[in-house]
Amino acid sequence: MKMRLLFALLMAAAIGPLQAGPGADAGPALRITSPDHPATWEVGFNDKVGQALRWSERDGMLYLDVTYSRITYTDTTPPSDFKTYTVAFPGVQMDPAGNLYTLNDRKQKVVIGSRATGPFGKQIALARGVDLSAHRHQGHLNASLVIGNAR
Repeated sequence: MKMRLLFALLMAAAIGPLQAGPGADAGPALRITSPDHPATWEVGFNDKVGQALRWSERDGMLYLDVTYSRITYTDTTPPSDFKTYTVAFPGVQMDPAGNLYTLNDRKQKVVIGSRATGPFGKQIALARGVDLSAHRHQGHLNASLVIGNAR
């Protein structure tokens, strides 16, 4: 199971972000920042080896799983030497069609992506113009979904 998850994370990182189809215009700039900032001291200065967005039916919430190597990464690093951190995006909702959205300051629906079935099961495809930013700063993981030009 862990190897399958690791393989899926590595393949997702290699393939790059998935894009939603037409009609995914995000409109004005918007940033959704996760309130979670887990401490990353356990992985030191080692590299991020994967990240994947997932929707939890149970929680009704969008999560980001970010995996780092605990040691200097090589292709023979065993799964026990990886550490995965999870952060939530509580402002994101899903409509019955499987579109992920948030509400802007005028309470208008802004589609940020969709959930689709892919080669590794159900995957999140971000809409065109939506970027995922996940990085460490001062020993903590920070994650945001950036819609439009909110950089």
